Amino acid sequence: MKSIHAAILLAFLILPSCRNMGGLGREIVLIGATLLNPGEEPVSRAIVVIRGSRIVHAGFQAEVPVPAGSTKMDLSGKFLLPAPVHIPENARMRRITTLEQLQTLIDVKWRIVGGMVQDTEKLPAALLESLRAGNMVFVPQLFRIDDSKKLAVAQRNALRLLRAGIPIAASAGRGWQQECNLLLAAGFTASEVIQASTSFSALAAQAEQESGRLKSGFLANIWLLSGNPLEDPARLHEVERIMTEGSWGT
Repeated sequence: MKSIHAAILLAFLILPSCRNMGGLGREIVLIGATLLNPGEEPVSRAIVVIRGSRIVHAGFQAEVPVPAGSTKMDLSGKFLLPAPVHIPENARMRRITTLEQLQTLIDVKWRIVGGMVQDTEKLPAALLESLRAGNMVFVPQLFRIDDSKKLAVAQRNALRLLRAGIPIAASAGRGWQQECNLLLAAGFTASEVIQASTSFSALAAQAEQESGRLKSGFLANIWLLSGNPLEDPARLHEVERIMTEGSWGT
């Protein structure tokens, strides 16, 4: 009887660990799609190998053989994008609307800034250099600005910061689609909006070591698109399927 109880206890201990492995050892291979990684040139006829919840390879098909026994999906003509990253409400982010508030955050070496300067478009070169030196990241949340004049100023300042080499993020979740459209209207390219939604949002969420890109070791959080969002940004909102940590959603 004691041996039976011991076996049952061992099973309860082992099963959660097996679940957490996320199917370790069983690969899913996505073949033939165009890979759209933020800040990089598109990779056509790519291959993405996924084991459990992680990507083990993402790049040109010629770089890696298809693992034997894997589940293969032919995605020729499709596009793969890292899933937009959500910046949690409890992120270390302080909100600003004025240049004075921004200067205060620079002085205390704060990194993650919510909102955007709305009271002036005069952003001195020295201030921009301080933002770069402090590795600051901005989450403008333009969709929250009701005043049309202040919104226009915030849009131009967001573009100004981006052109100065300062990351601008667009958090997934509530308001994301509207935020993307406002960034596009401000003059961001489709590629820059993708980067704002993925790698820059991961930077703001302090998850840049595992989210926001399709590369080895990163979480397999992937959007499958039927059209190229670089040619038509509206395609960014036409998602065929979503993979979360290695599992396709239903």
